[in-house]
Amino acid sequence: MAQLSQVSEGQFQLSGELTRFKSLDSLNVTANGTQVELNLAALSLVDTAGLAWLLQQGIKLDNQGCQLEIVNPSDKLIKLARISGVDDILGV
Repeated sequence: MAQLSQVSEGQFQLSGELTRFKSLDSLNVTANGTQVELNLAALSLVDTAGLAWLLQQGIKLDNQGCQLEIVNPSDKLIKLARISGVDDILGV
């Protein structure tokens, strides 16, 4: 199960597994400023459903005038984003 924790204002950490087998509906990144940092260092697994969730969060924040910055993505996530053609969109 993926867990989203707010570390400080505009900073979040995602941990666990971000996959189709885990409920992603309850996870929401919220913005109070112009930039949100999402740290993925503690994320152990991501599949295409998790990648889609990251894209959805980025689009939602962009619509609110906020930029999503993904930090510490795993090599597997970067490869998955490249294969899917969304690495530039996510900034990984």
